[in-house]
Amino acid sequence: MKKTNYGYFIVIEGCDGSGKTTVAKLLRDKLAEEGYDAYYTREPGGTEVGNKIRDFVLHNKVSSTIATLLFAASMNANISEFIKPAVEQKKIVICDRFVRSTYIYQGFSKQNPGENAYQYAHRTSTFNEIERYACENIIPDIEFILDVKPRIAWDRTHTRNIEIDVFEAEGYKAFEERAKAYLNAMGDEVYYGNAYELTYELHHVDANYAGIDSVVNECYKHIINRIDQDNKIKITKRDKTDKK
Repeated sequence: MKKTNYGYFIVIEGCDGSGKTTVAKLLRDKLAEEGYDAYYTREPGGTEVGNKIRDFVLHNKVSSTIATLLFAASMNANISEFIKPAVEQKKIVICDRFVRSTYIYQGFSKQNPGENAYQYAHRTSTFNEIERYACENIIPDIEFILDVKPRIAWDRTHTRNIEIDVFEAEGYKAFEERAKAYLNAMGDEVYYGNAYELTYELHHVDANYAGIDSVVNECYKHIINRIDQDNKIKITKRDKTDKK
């Protein structure tokens, strides 16, 4: 399978308070306004199975192993039911969170107390195998990480009416660790080979003080540059007068 036959799979990542959900939806809207066949999905969620998994894990305290396997099941449902078919139809899919969030939230991004280097390497390797299997070797064309300082992101989340889920209940220290893990992300921690011969890109986007439109425009610029550089990939454009 050659990459010239497919659309684009874009992932927006970041800690709570980074603005990723708003950016993902506005980016979808901006691409659609320009005539691109663009769609939004989220992880966990995106499908009936995924939404049930999301609701269960966010409201029930389970081990990191159970959460990892459940989130992997959600991603597999999303990949097989929506993302893969959409990309094969030359559409653009914008996904709010993906593999990296599981890597960070379930603790694979850090070495646990009392864990030696071999145990840590084995644990992260196991994670990679689970996610590779669950995602059917499909990785993003582009992953954007919205960089926000932990305290800024925390304050943002607490100026709105947020639902207190099991992760929110862990408090600021756990939140800070996760936020720093996003800031330090390099890319090769979670993504390796893939079935579509896609060229993976990682872009960190400063979302500390920039307005939401500025963040969306920066992401949009990278996506359009990628489409222009590939040039052999012919993305299907809808008539701008069409309504979804």
